[in-house]
Amino acid sequence: MFKEIKKLSDSKFAIMLILPTLILLLIIIFYPFINLITTSLLSYDNILVHSFSGLKNYNLVFSDQLFWQDLRRSLIYVFGSVMIFFISGFAVALSLHKINRFNAILTGISLLPWAIPPVTAATMWRWSLNSQYGIVNDILQRLCIISEPIRWITGGNITMITLIFVDAWIRIPFTALILLAGLKTIPQDIYESASIDGAGPIQKFTYITLPNLKYPISIVLILQTMFAFRTYDILAILTGGGPGRETELLVKYVLDSAFKDYQFGIASAVSIVMIVICIFSSLIYWKSLKIEV
Repeated sequence: MFKEIKKLSDSKFAIMLILPTLILLLIIIFYPFINLITTSLLSYDNILVHSFSGLKNYNLVFSDQLFWQDLRRSLIYVFGSVMIFFISGFAVALSLHKINRFNAILTGISLLPWAIPPVTAATMWRWSLNSQYGIVNDILQRLCIISEPIRWITGGNITMITLIFVDAWIRIPFTALILLAGLKTIPQDIYESASIDGAGPIQKFTYITLPNLKYPISIVLILQTMFAFRTYDILAILTGGGPGRETELLVKYVLDSAFKDYQFGIASAVSIVMIVICIFSSLIYWKSLKIEV
């Protein structure tokens, strides 16, 4: 009985210790979210004057063709980036896991793109991809791969492909790091037993590697999808949404609504839509990887 009383008192003491942190965490997370929901239900005549309008902002957003165009481009952008950084990051992680010599040095080199701030990386790529004096066109022309410079960031459809590539390039190191950490937790005895049973590389990857990496994979996909969906710095530096509106994404729609048109209610409504899309995508990942929510 005394042991049970002691356990109860210890649990209460532990709760009291973490209670301030929990309260602070709830304030930091839930207050901005509740404020965002409240703002999405208000109409702003100017910066300071506002009135309750219910779901009017959502009706305005869903009836705006520019919103649907930016949403479509954003989904294409995120899907393309996810495909590139996940496949490439997985390949890098598998390669680093197999390499024994100079492993630490190669791992450090592979993390360099992640160490560069996105603004700096985007600026570097903007100079490198310039159609007049960029090093990328210069190398391709010297190798006789192209006959004339390609307008990577001002050439229509190829501009979106360039944006997707730059975004994925920045996200590959984080993906490789998380998956490499997951690979190192898989016991080698399992692979040895599978080899004895006659399993080949594809079977080992399908039935051993992938099932044991479902949690690292889910972390990578969920976090990186959310980060890609709200990326603005790469877009602003490389194209600014141009040429025309061909590379404008939903995040620019939010910023323009808030800080150019001063329609904070509409910007908040679109932000809520973006949150719902991120939650929905997370559920898809969990369902696909058979992770219990």
